[in-house]
Amino acid sequence: MASPKQVQVVVDLHQTFTERDVPEFVTHLTDDVILRPSTLIAGREEYRGVEDVKKGFRELRDLLDSRGEDVTVEPLRFYVDRGDDDLVVSLTRVTVTRADDKPYSADLLYTWRMNGEKVAELSASLDVDAGMEQLADAEEVEPAI
Repeated sequence: MASPKQVQVVVDLHQTFTERDVPEFVTHLTDDVILRPSTLIAGREEYRGVEDVKKGFRELRDLLDSRGEDVTVEPLRFYVDRGDDDLVVSLTRVTVTRADDKPYSADLLYTWRMNGEKVAELSASLDVDAGMEQLADAEEVEPAI
């Protein structure tokens, strides 16, 4: 089962993403990280390595600025798998606020594969139920705040 510190890393990543704190965000990633975020947020399907993640943040910033939009990621729940020491799952609400101030929200499930206290891989699923099926023995956890 993932440690409380690993869960806290995922909590921090949600916060640093919403704040666009790229230097802090990448401190939580392995050098060879693979991120597969939802294209609902990101312009690309995959980012490989810390430098590519930094480039992706710049691309996202430019895209949002050009459209007059903003995006926030609000974690709703966190899960670990009792049989997997390196897996943290977060159920999140992603909200894109458009230029006309009309928000669009969707719930996504993020699966975070950890390597120690850093993220080695991230994948996203719009199908929350299918994403939860990846957990053999799920336990909801409360992060230490």
